[in-house]
Amino acid sequence: MLALVACHGGKSSSSGPFTVGGTITGLNAGSVVLIYNGSTTVSVAAGATTWSFQVPLPRTPATRDVLTQPVGELCEVTSGGTAATLTADVSNVVVTCSVYGQWTWEGA
Repeated sequence: MLALVACHGGKSSSSGPFTVGGTITGLNAGSVVLIYNGSTTVSVAAGATTWSFQVPLPRTPATRDVLTQPVGELCEVTSGGTAATLTADVSNVVVTCSVYGQWTWEGA
């Protein structure tokens, strides 16, 4: 699994609840499923440029992961920072997808 992490956003309140989301690039086929704290999910469809969990999330520490990869592509978090506990809305998590198997290994 790939960790989804984030560090800042718009609304500032110490008690929450907060929203978590960001941008996504390169998702050209199928969908990717992101999961928050082992239970809250969001499915992001091909061609999308933004995403967010559709429910406000509590202030408590949590993990954000890629639950299901799209067929033929690999998605990963490429930007967003880290925060053990949410202290504000987060809108800067970047997920980048690319065609799976595009790498060529060369020996010396």
